Amino acid sequence: MERTCVSAALLLLLAAQGLQSASQESESAVLRVTTHVVEVSVVATPKNGQMDRELTAADLRLWDNGKEQVIRSFEKLSSVTTPADDLEPGVFSNRFSARPQIFSIILLDALNTSWANTASARAEVLRAITQIRPGERIAIFVLGDGLRVVHDFSSDSASLLRKLNSAAGIGPLGRASGTPRRLSAAFSSEMRHRRMEGGAARNFFQTGRILDTFAALEAVANHVKGLPGRKNLLWVSAAFPLGVGNMGQLRTFGAEMERAARALNSADIAVYPIDARGLFVGNPYVNVSTMKALAEETGGTAFYNRNDLHQAVRAALDDTRDVYSLSYSPQDFSEDGSFHRIRLETSRRDIQLRYRRGYYASQATNEEKLPAAATLMDSAFGSPLDASEIGLTVSVEREAADGKDLSVLIRIDPHDLNLRRQGDRWTGAISVGLVQLGAAGERRGEAVKEMGISISPEDYDRVRRGNFAFRMRIRQEKGASSLRVAVVDKASAHVGSLSVPFPDTL
Repeated sequence: MERTCVSAALLLLLAAQGLQSASQESESAVLRVTTHVVEVSVVATPKNGQMDRELTAADLRLWDNGKEQVIRSFEKLSSVTTPADDLEPGVFSNRFSARPQIFSIILLDALNTSWANTASARAEVLRAITQIRPGERIAIFVLGDGLRVVHDFSSDSASLLRKLNSAAGIGPLGRASGTPRRLSAAFSSEMRHRRMEGGAARNFFQTGRILDTFAALEAVANHVKGLPGRKNLLWVSAAFPLGVGNMGQLRTFGAEMERAARALNSADIAVYPIDARGLFVGNPYVNVSTMKALAEETGGTAFYNRNDLHQAVRAALDDTRDVYSLSYSPQDFSEDGSFHRIRLETSRRDIQLRYRRGYYASQATNEEKLPAAATLMDSAFGSPLDASEIGLTVSVEREAADGKDLSVLIRIDPHDLNLRRQGDRWTGAISVGLVQLGAAGERRGEAVKEMGISISPEDYDRVRRGNFAFRMRIRQEKGASSLRVAVVDKASAHVGSLSVPFPDTL
């Protein structure tokens, strides 16, 4: 891996090159400190089929850990979204919306679902996609041997259908489930080492599936965390139990569940588990407790023991017909990582409210305890999904006569960086990495630059209105077909990443 250093002068090309900011924020947004704001999306459901009128902030009272709070902002969200920018051809961004909106992700879980149930679920999801409404933004992800994006957010039902129809590994086109990618290399040797048989082997395999599923849910959360507004995760799955083994050697997953719920809540994702098994013969509640727990923790609802899966998908999408977003600044907030329970009450008798149960407070930044930038960079390079904590816009151009030399223009939203006041300057540090990927996702070549930021008072306003913009030059490796750009903020451990296809060879 190539590592180089550049000065602040090379980093801060800024708005002087005519670059415009992807978001216009208040001046305080650059500081990234001072005020703690909690955002909560609220689903208002009519009790008798119809709401008398729209919900307002005056209809609500809000408590944080038992202390009543002042609602500072309140608005109704829309499922009709607009892009953040009219991007030119060849320019890519990891940000989708300029204002709070509603996004829905359909996650087909072939890892925890039998082949037959996955095939029927896939057919039902295809049926549901034909019924999406204008402006609804839907993405399709698949969890099998790994997590991958079949289609990113779109309102084009024909495109969504085409991609899902041609996707392998989710029904008749491929195996429904298999050894998780994380365990595939070690599974056989581990079984031989422990001489596992029967139930022990099944428990080992199931444990791996559960851990990989929680990791996938966290990856989805990181992918959409930078999107403002509510995100709905329609998890089509047979799910898994909350414990593996018998009473003598029972393995539970409370810590992993808590970590996944924390990531989902932090990204404002409500989980809507949809049982891919349909109607049950026998006990209808196998694994349902997991579905209900994730739904309740995140403000979603679970659909199970029913034979109209496509209607369950539609019902989950319709559940956000009346969604509102409110924000407040908690009194006596402490950066101690503790759980804060949220309670909402309404004076309205015609509606009921659903929202996430709470959130985990941020923890005071201790850079000595943060993951190393190299570790975060490697994780971003290997992740199946882009991360959006840091906004990125990237374009790639070919320079050399043979078409192999590439100029990569990277723009970073400065509002997403943790910049600190030192004397009369604002300072920070980031790592910027490029990795070339082959058609199967294999790495072909990497380059990383460590960059220091130092902004003078004279440049402050330009930074606030513009982007950090700079170029990196690489030579395309043999077999590489795309590029992943990753940025790590060293002070906060936040990450932004973006996958970009190489332009056609000249």
